[in-house]
Amino acid sequence: MDLPVRNWYNLNNENDIVFACRDILSTYPNFKQIETSFKEGFINHDGFRYLDHPKTVSEVWSLFK
Repeated sequence: MDLPVRNWYNLNNENDIVFACRDILSTYPNFKQIETSFKEGFINHDGFRYLDHPKTVSEVWSLFK
């Protein structure tokens, strides 16, 4: 069974104290968690740092080329 979306990419930062700061465990084939750890920015919670993280660029944005 799949999630009711094409793909779900969860950008996780274990240092982010605003979000859950823990893994989302999922066995759905269309779910992928990407570790985007950083400690910069206000309380380690910065949308640009998630979206511009090297792992996001290589594992998510590269799919849209």
